[in-house]
This record gives sequence, structure tokens and C-alpha cells, in this order.
Amino acid sequence: MPTDIFGSDVFVHYQSTYVWQANQVGHFAIGFVLASLLSWGFVSTGANEVYYYALCVVFILLYASKEYIDLLIAKKQARGFFHLDKRELWYDMAADTWFVASGLGVASAAHAMPWYGLPAAAAAIVAFLRIRKCFLPAKKSLDRAAMPFMFRLCNFPKTKNTKQYNAWRVCAFITGNTVNEYRPSPAVLIQGYRGTGKTTLAVGIGSEVALHKQNGRYGRSLYLTAFNLFDSAGPKASNDPGKLLRWKPRFLGSGDPWRLEEADVLIIDDVDSDLCAGITAKKLIERIRDRPELCRLLKEKKTVWVTGSTEFQSDNKPNGWSAWLEAISEFYGCTIDKKQTEETPEAIMKREPIPVIWLDQPIE
Repeated sequence: MPTDIFGSDVFVHYQSTYVWQANQVGHFAIGFVLASLLSWGFVSTGANEVYYYALCVVFILLYASKEYIDLLIAKKQARGFFHLDKRELWYDMAADTWFVASGLGVASAAHAMPWYGLPAAAAAIVAFLRIRKCFLPAKKSLDRAAMPFMFRLCNFPKTKNTKQYNAWRVCAFITGNTVNEYRPSPAVLIQGYRGTGKTTLAVGIGSEVALHKQNGRYGRSLYLTAFNLFDSAGPKASNDPGKLLRWKPRFLGSGDPWRLEEADVLIIDDVDSDLCAGITAKKLIERIRDRPELCRLLKEKKTVWVTGSTEFQSDNKPNGWSAWLEAISEFYGCTIDKKQTEETPEAIMKREPIPVIWLDQPIE
């Protein structure tokens, strides 16, 4: 976090911790500049100072009203498929309003007596550092997840295939607690056509894990793609399906992402990408088992697998999404009853042990 203040211009992208601090400094500046301009005007005109303080109070009330309207808009924009934690909105509203008020307070103290401004500014800095400790651990956890973009699950659109039981199962996966009789699972499989929001949903799950505090610390999620997690030892896997895949021990992104062994949840995107073309789900899991260290790490973690496979497994389509479901379930010791392969997709998705989220409609 010190680099958020010094040297942030060398980042590939601004981090959440930096953005939050810059945002609050901006809120402080709004209050400070406005109160300073009012002070200059009242001193120049010799107007009654009671009106000066009254205007400061009115501005705080107006700004708090604006923040409340923003809160209502955020609640309205939430799609309703996943739960919206309203406490976060209230905390953000309170923090933003407080920083504007502190800027007004420092300028007002200097207006009353010039030297009053110094202790008021010192008190504002101390308060800023204390509030910073409340907000920044969650922001830092999100930064270290190395998500390609920011997305919260409450904004994920609801379609005819985004069933409510999927939301409950995902919540159980994130929190590690039973939700509406759905037990936590070791993995989640997201599959669907291009443009249906598979990566967006996976990023949302990873973001919620990073912002979920349990047992005194925030969750540790890490976003990976097949290219980050694997690469070929020689020729590309697509050219040599029998070639062992080599493990990359660290995701090389901007910032300071979690190491694989530090993460609690791995978001593995594009598992059926061109890198792994020609390798069926079963063979890919076999290759992972051939790498004992990688196999151990993946079994210790909870994982989200994202695949573009949209068909059932068959003789003509040996790499269908049901094949991925079967392979991942067996990898985690959760064998699916193969006698039920004639079930409908929804019946399979509702059944334990691995949740399957099937997306077939483009998201807005």
C-alpha cells in the first residue's frame, strides 16, 4: 500500500487501494475548497458569520442527500439474482460524507481562528489513517486477486437459466457455509456460449471471495487462465495432446497477486481454450495428476472452472460440458452416478456435488 502514494504512476493499472484513497482526498478537497471560498467571501463582505456556518451545514446536508440518492440508484441497479449487501453502501456513503465534512471542518476552524486550522488538519489526518485501516484491507485483498476487471455479483443479470438455486450454491461456495440446505462445494463449473457472461460471473465470484471476511481475514482468490496456469513443455498442447503440461508457479500480472499456494480460491478461465485443444477433460485431469505438486495444490483449493463447452458428452463430442463436470467431480472425489446421464441439463445442474451454471443468453 505504500506504493499507492509513491510510484503509482508505474502501475499497469490503478489499484483499488489507490483509487479509494484518491477518491477520499477528493471528497476532502470538495469540502475544504468550498468552505475556503465561503470564508473568503464572508471576510471580504463583512457578512454575519452565523450565515457562514449555516451554509456549511446546509452543504453537508445537501451532499449527504446526494449520496443517499446514489445509494438508492445502486440498489435499483442491482439485478436481484445475487444478494446486495446494503451495509457496504451505507459504509461508503458515511465515509464519503465524513471526508467532505472534515474538509469543511478544517477550513471552518481556520476561518474562526487561523491557527485553529493546524490542529484541525492534524485531527483530520489521524481520522483518515484510522478509517483507512477499516477500508483498505478489503481493497488490498481485491487487488491481490488479479481480476481482469471489477465486477460484483449483485449486478449480474437474471435470465431464464440463472436459477435461484445456482445463486444459493454459489453463495455457499463463497462463504463456506450451508445456504438454504445447499452445502459448500469444492468447485463450480461455468459453461456457455461466447458473450454470455462466463468470465464476468467468474470474476464476480472471485471478487466476492476477496471481499468476504471470515475468521478474522478476507478471502484470497486468484484469477488465472489456462495460459497462466499451464503452458506446454515443448510444442503447444494443441499440436501434441500427449505432451505433459508444465506448471507455472506464479501468475505474472501487475501489482502483487497471491501465489498459488497462498490463494483459497482459484478462478481458472478458458480451460478448453486453444492451449488445451485436442485434450479431453479426462486427459487434462490426468495430466494434472501427473504433476503431484500441482495436483496437491488444486485439491487443497476451491476452484471455479470456466469452459465454452455447451454440449453433452457423446461419441461425437467427447469434450462436452458434462465431460468436464464428470472429470472435475472425480478429481475432487465427488463421483457422479453415471446411470443418470439421460437426465435433463437442469436436473444435473441441481444435483450434488459440483454446481453447474449454464449461460446461453448474451448479457447486456
